[in-house]
Amino acid sequence: MSLLASPLPLLPHAITSRPVLASTRLLSTTARRLFSTQRPSPADLAVVKLHVTRQRPSWTVPWQTTPVEASSGSGCLLSLPQSAGPSWRARNFVLTAAHVVADSIYLTVQRNTDYFEPNKFPAVVRAVCHDSDLALVEVTNDEEGFRNGGNHPSPDRPAAEMKPLELARWDDLPELRDTVQVVGYPVGGDKLSVTSGVVSRCEVVEYSHSARPALGITVDAAINAGNSGGPVMCGSSDKILGVAFQKYVSHGVENQGHAVPSYLIWRFINRVIAGAADAESLTSTIGGVGDGSLDLPCLGVTCQPVENDQFKKWLGVSAGDAAVGMDRKGVMVSWSVNPALKKYDVITAINDTPLDSFGHVWYLGRRLYMTALLDSFYVGDAVELAVLSRGDAGPVVERRTVGLMSPKDCFLVPKGQMYDVKAPPYLIAGGDKGSRIGGFVVLIVFS
Repeated sequence: MSLLASPLPLLPHAITSRPVLASTRLLSTTARRLFSTQRPSPADLAVVKLHVTRQRPSWTVPWQTTPVEASSGSGCLLSLPQSAGPSWRARNFVLTAAHVVADSIYLTVQRNTDYFEPNKFPAVVRAVCHDSDLALVEVTNDEEGFRNGGNHPSPDRPAAEMKPLELARWDDLPELRDTVQVVGYPVGGDKLSVTSGVVSRCEVVEYSHSARPALGITVDAAINAGNSGGPVMCGSSDKILGVAFQKYVSHGVENQGHAVPSYLIWRFINRVIAGAADAESLTSTIGGVGDGSLDLPCLGVTCQPVENDQFKKWLGVSAGDAAVGMDRKGVMVSWSVNPALKKYDVITAINDTPLDSFGHVWYLGRRLYMTALLDSFYVGDAVELAVLSRGDAGPVVERRTVGLMSPKDCFLVPKGQMYDVKAPPYLIAGGDKGSRIGGFVVLIVFS
C-alpha cells in the first residue's frame, strides 16, 4: 500500500531520508530551553481566561430558571486612554465579549499558567453592550497581585509582569491582507493559543449575539469556541485591532472568523468612562438591558436601494437631473417610526457624507454600508440628513436634523434574545371556567 493512500497518519521520521541522531535531539532540547527563557510578548501575558457560571431565565416558564451552566472564554487586560486619569488606569479592567459573560452569576479570571500560578481571581462585569458584543470586566480581588504576583516558579521562565494592551486608533481599520494574530483559550486544551492569518474582508455583518448589523473584520485565522473575547492583534505591533466574537459556519464555508473593530471598542470605552463620575463610582453594571446608553443607534427606518430607472424618475432622482444642486443618489425610506422621516423620502447624505444608491458611504477609508457610520454615534445624538422628498411641485431637497433611536423603541418585540434579565415580568390571568381550557392563561409581558 502506498504511504500516500494509507489512512494512518505519517510520522515525521517516516518521510526523512536519514535517521534522527541523538545529538540532534539534544540540540533541539537545548534550543527549546533557550527559547523558553526569552521574554514573552505582551499579549502572552495580558490575555486571560474567563471562567463563567451562568443561569438563564426561562422565557416559557418565567417563574423558573434554567439549570446552572459553566463555560469559558477569553479576554485581555486593557490599557485605558490617558484622558481617563490615573484612578481608572490603575484598576484591572479586562475587555471581553458580551456573550461570554451574559447571564453570569459568578465569574473568575485566570492568567497564563505558563508564566503565573493557576490562581483564579474573582471578577465582576462593570459594563456591557450586547449590540456590539462587548463587555468590561474588573478583577475585584488584587491582594495576591494580579499583574505581577504569583510568578511561575520554574527556572526556565523569567519573572513576568502583566502589562495592559493598548487599543489601535479608533480610525485604524486594517487593510486587506494585513497580518493578524488571534490570541485566546479555545477548546482543545488549557494553554494559551495563538493563530495567525490575514484580514480577508471588512464590511457590515450580522452579530449573532444581538442579531444587529454592525461593522466586522473578517480574518482567516482560526477562531473556535473559547476564543470569543480574545484580542485580534496587529501583526506588526502589540496593539489590539479587534475582539474575536464569532465565526461563520455553513456547508462549504471555511476560515471566516469575525472581530469587533477598534472604533466600536473606543465608542464603548469612551461611553463607559463618560458615564461614571470617576472610577470609584463604577461599582455596578451599567449599559445593561435596562440602560440604552450603550446601544447601537438607528434612524428608525427601513430603507431600500433605488436602482430602477423608472422608479428613480418617479422619486425625482433621475440621472442627469441636477436642478436641486446636489447628488441625487440615495436610498428610499420604505417604512418609518421616526417622525422626522416618512415613506418615499430619499436619504442622500448623512452629516454631509453622501450615500450611493445602495446606502454605502465613504467612511474609515473605504466604502461601507451607512450602518457603520451611524454606529459611531450614541442613542439620542442628532445627525443632519439631506433628504429628497416628493412635493406637489416636484422633488424638494431638505436639511433635517434627526435624532437617533434605540432599536428597542422601534419594535413591539425587540429583535434578538434578551440577556441579563434575572426575573422576566409576566402576568397570570384567570381562565374561563366554562371553557374546555380552564385553569390559567399565562401572558409573558416584555418590558
